[in-house]
Order: sequence, then C-alpha cells, then structure tokens
Amino acid sequence: GVAVLEAILVSRSGGRRTESWLEREYLRISDAAGLPRPLCQARIASRGAFLARVDFFYPGASVIIEVSGAVAHASASQRAADAKRRNRLQAEGLLVLDFTYEQVVGSPEVVVAQVRSVLQGRHAA
Repeated sequence: GVAVLEAILVSRSGGRRTESWLEREYLRISDAAGLPRPLCQARIASRGAFLARVDFFYPGASVIIEVSGAVAHASASQRAADAKRRNRLQAEGLLVLDFTYEQVVGSPEVVVAQVRSVLQGRHAA
C-alpha cells in the first residue's frame, strides 16, 4: 500500500524527498556547502512509538533541521504546536535547529555555518 509507494518515491528521488520549495532550497545550500546529506522527511520514534516526522535528520549527530515558512507557521496555535513538538524531540536528546525562510534565503552562509558547527561538535562528543 502506502508504505510501498512511499519507498518507491523515495528511491526514485535518491532518498531526498521534500515537501516544499524551502526544504529543497535548504538541501541546495547544504549540498553546495559540502555538508553531509541528511535524511529527508525522517520519522522519529521513541520507545517504538511514533514521535514526529521532521524535515531533515542527521542520525549520527542526533540533529534535526526544520525549515519554517511564514505561512504554515504563522498562527499562535501552529507556533504552540511547533514548540510542543520541538520540546518532545529535545526531551529525547535530539537537538532541533529551526531556520526561517528569511534565514535560509537571506543568510544561507549563516545557516550553513551553524549546521556545520553543530554537526562537528556533536560528532566530536
């Protein structure tokens, strides 16, 4: 069913399935900077139970990258849901970095530098 279709689509995309232009832009700047390739649209589980699906996941460093466009994350209820989700992920020992559209598009070098620094620091630990 759905799992088989999803596996086929992920395979055809080279494991780089994204859901938005902003996610594709993060991958573009990440690739251009030579950062390691993250898992895209990764499902995170805790003690066998689904916890969240995240934009990008670096499993070796336990780092999650989320990119947030203004429209989908503008309401008070959406910001509250985002914070609750981020807190659940961080309570599991995962580091969540959240970048806005303005950061990814306007200051990609800052985004790349922060991700690189965090990945290097978490791999060294």
